[in-house]
Amino acid sequence: MLLGLDVGTTAVKALLVDHEKGESHISKRSLDLVFPGEDMVEQNPMGIWTAAVEAIGDVVRRAGTSDVESISVSSQGGTLVPLDQAGRPVGNAIVWMDHRARGQAEELVAKYGSDFTFYKTGWRATGCLPMLSMVWLAEERPATLRKMAKFAFVGDYVTRMLCGRWATDPTSAGMTMLYNVREGKWDTDLLGIAGVDEEGLPEILPSGAPLGHVTASAASEMGLGDPPLVVNGGHDQYCASLGSGAIEEGDLLISGGTAWVLLMTTGGGLFDASSYLSPGRHLMDGTWGLMTSIPAAGAGLQWLTRNSGSADLGEMEAGAKGVPPGSDGLFFMPYFLGSTVPGWDTSMRGAVLGLGLKHSRDHLFRAYMEGVGYEVLSQSRVYAGLGLEIESVRMIGGASRSPNWPGIISDLLDLPVSIPGNQEAAALGAAIIAGVGYGSFGDWVEGVDRAVVNRRVIEPDEKRKSVYGELFEGFMRVFDALPGQ
Repeated sequence: MLLGLDVGTTAVKALLVDHEKGESHISKRSLDLVFPGEDMVEQNPMGIWTAAVEAIGDVVRRAGTSDVESISVSSQGGTLVPLDQAGRPVGNAIVWMDHRARGQAEELVAKYGSDFTFYKTGWRATGCLPMLSMVWLAEERPATLRKMAKFAFVGDYVTRMLCGRWATDPTSAGMTMLYNVREGKWDTDLLGIAGVDEEGLPEILPSGAPLGHVTASAASEMGLGDPPLVVNGGHDQYCASLGSGAIEEGDLLISGGTAWVLLMTTGGGLFDASSYLSPGRHLMDGTWGLMTSIPAAGAGLQWLTRNSGSADLGEMEAGAKGVPPGSDGLFFMPYFLGSTVPGWDTSMRGAVLGLGLKHSRDHLFRAYMEGVGYEVLSQSRVYAGLGLEIESVRMIGGASRSPNWPGIISDLLDLPVSIPGNQEAAALGAAIIAGVGYGSFGDWVEGVDRAVVNRRVIEPDEKRKSVYGELFEGFMRVFDALPGQ
């Protein structure tokens, strides 16, 4: 049995996989976020560990076995966990959504230029991610900083609690803005700016590297038998790429959650300062990922459902299914938290255009899903502009369970959309990593072939894709006319 532990931002999921029988069991525990001030988002590290212990213990009980061979961790990236010399938390973790360091980011850009961090790390300085959080702590919370001896991140924090070894991987290190993705190591210049010695950071090892066995005390606490091997894991989006089977060059993963993330697997790192797609090393050696996002894409649909007099998402989906493509001339611009690639205007906001008395709530609902779909097409054209061709599309997350959204995406991209049978792709990806590290799978491809099964494929519709092709140009004209705030 292989165990993939997905430590996300709002939940921990433990997936136990019988790789011989193709069976799996899942357990989930929620995580709380803390909002101590404007632009501040924090999390209790011990709450993360407690949720992990409970999720693992519960899934083992559900499966009726304590025989687990190997464990690996998929985790949220870019969250700073402050630890003392003994590895104990000295305060809350600063979550990747936190933007308290906007001022520090502006100062860094003014001093070093707007692309200084991008060409080293694949990320621009915008006020979030650990490097800037460290600068903020030095300036605003020096007493807290003095208590810190180790700067951990969620994945390496959890694996250290599991087995006692402190290590991260390139996909997770790439989310810290301290890791030079070109050189594959912690960046001396950025460490100097953050005021951190490399000794205060985890060692960087490949995903799939064995780290040691679960400690006897942790194994007992979680109801495990012989302590399993702990294998170095990865960032959750890269794990989801593996767990959905998007591992070949040209494979595009669309992760449709609260925010939507697009991650293309590529053969090399591309640093394009006209689009700022974020390059990062993938789990598989010699492979890269190129990431972008649509902020609040899923959250916008929740907002629309909540504010349209219906608490029933299924009812809204059914109504939208009867609306023709193009929503009878209605455009819904889905920019609740601004736009990213290629315009990068965080001040932009959403809009509805073409609203008439003939339109209903169902029109608004479908128009919103189409608006997100147009944005996916817009971002896919940025990939194309870099000479990257989308060979396949895999879709996961809540949006993939919609009876409407996968078809809209398929029609707009004019490509089949494959939906894995196991929607816990990040946890499944971690389980595959555990299997590769333990030797249950010979390599990544075998792991995917044996673990990623029961796909549902949505094919593009000839009539709908023709309609959407014409409407997309109109959508882009509206986009170009939208003002910032």
